[in-house]
Amino acid sequence: MRRSVDLCKQATVNKRGKRYVYWVIRWYDTSGKRRSRHVGRADQLSRRQAENLRRQKEAELRSNPVRRNISRAPTVVSFLEFYFAARATELAPGSLMLHRQTGRYLQAFFGADRRLDEIMRHDARAFKTALAAGDLAYVTKRSV
Repeated sequence: MRRSVDLCKQATVNKRGKRYVYWVIRWYDTSGKRRSRHVGRADQLSRRQAENLRRQKEAELRSNPVRRNISRAPTVVSFLEFYFAARATELAPGSLMLHRQTGRYLQAFFGADRRLDEIMRHDARAFKTALAAGDLAYVTKRSV
C-alpha cells in the first residue's frame, strides 16, 4: 500500500557550487498535483526526526483533508484588506484613497474571490491595458 505522504531526500547546489541535501515530504492534492515541503537539512535533522514530521503531516491530512490543497495565496479581497490595514498609518489620506481606488479596479477586473497565485503575467498585462483604455471607468461612476 502506498503511503499518502512520502519522505525523501533532495539535493540542491547553490551558486557557489556547495551541495545541500534536504528532507522533503511529498503528497498529492485532490487534483492529483504533487505537493512538497522541505522539513530540514539532512545534516541537521536525523531520519527519525524527519520520519516523525512525515507522520505528523500524514495525520494532519487524514484529520483535515482540505489541507491537502495547500494554498497560501490569499484572495484579492483578503489581500487588499490586509494591505490597506498595513499601509493606513504610512500613507497620507489622499494616497490611501488612490490605493483603495486601485483596489476597486483590481476587484472589478479579477473578481473578489480570485487567488493571487492564479493571476499570471498575461493577466496583469490585460489589467494594465484595460486600465489604460478606460475599460474600468464604470467602477468609479457614481449612481444617480
